[in-house]
Amino acid sequence: MFARPIRAIIDAGGNSRVAPGELLDSVLPDIGDTRGKSTAFWSLLVCSSIIAAIGVLTDSTATVIGAMVIAPLGTPIYGVAAALVAGVNCWPVALRLFGGILVPIAIGALCDVLMLDLYPVDANPQILARTNPSLPDLAVALATGLAGALALARRDISPALPGVAIAISLVPPLGVVGITLANGRFELALGALLLFATNLLAIIGASLVVFASAGIRAADGTDIVRSPKASALLVVVAVGVLASLTASTVRAGSLLNDQLRVQQEALEWDRDHDEWHLQDVERQGSKLVVTYLGDRAAQLDRDALATGEGTERLDATLLEQLRRDGVEVDVQFIQGGRVGLVG
Repeated sequence: MFARPIRAIIDAGGNSRVAPGELLDSVLPDIGDTRGKSTAFWSLLVCSSIIAAIGVLTDSTATVIGAMVIAPLGTPIYGVAAALVAGVNCWPVALRLFGGILVPIAIGALCDVLMLDLYPVDANPQILARTNPSLPDLAVALATGLAGALALARRDISPALPGVAIAISLVPPLGVVGITLANGRFELALGALLLFATNLLAIIGASLVVFASAGIRAADGTDIVRSPKASALLVVVAVGVLASLTASTVRAGSLLNDQLRVQQEALEWDRDHDEWHLQDVERQGSKLVVTYLGDRAAQLDRDALATGEGTERLDATLLEQLRRDGVEVDVQFIQGGRVGLVG
């Protein structure tokens, strides 16, 4: 269904169409200048991983963009798809991809340890944004994979833009996996790993369609290697990721409904207390945080606040129901500085 229009797009490039052998040489590590490819890949991967980890930890979008520009992790991902389509041995590029996954995770964990937990995980939007993947992330990854594969098949389509998009989807989430593991936040680590796996498999899937449509074949005289085990593994992992992503999407929708309910109750509490004003009801992972701001005249008993007694709070029945549903709700009051938490 998709092969004919994609083939037409590739053929429309005319002389800009990349020859199959040239395409394979650009994405496979075990042909051509193997030493040059290896040194370029690992050096750029280490640099991009350090930049991404520090950018995520310091909540610096500009720094994360720097990691996007130089991250090379897209190359072995496309290499896996190209090797499967061409029928050449896919295990060398698969091993490089596996190593490319471990390096950003290890560097993310190391950077977190070296920075002495100066940047709280729960309050970091760079981390929280990458630990709750949903089905729309899958759609973005499919489009990204399609754009990148077309750029590899035609010289007149610049690989720069899809390369940046791939870096957004891959290196920072792996850094987040390492950071959250170092903090013992395994739920958040699994969420970031699911985001990475979603994008990885979507890019491979889109690339398989493009490369097959382009007629990528192994060079004459090359022994054709069929990889039924690799293909079967991809299918099994894809099914697992899709199921997990669907569950995560449903969970996100449920948490959004809970957030709206809590926000309504928080506004009611705000109306009854002139000295306190609702600042925000935000989602932090699987937790909801309600924040009130008060002027210096606002009074709260610190001891009562710590126990939740003697202080009017959000509807206790609602909070208890949410907690039975597995939703953690914290209420914080800020008065010229954080006063305390009710949780």
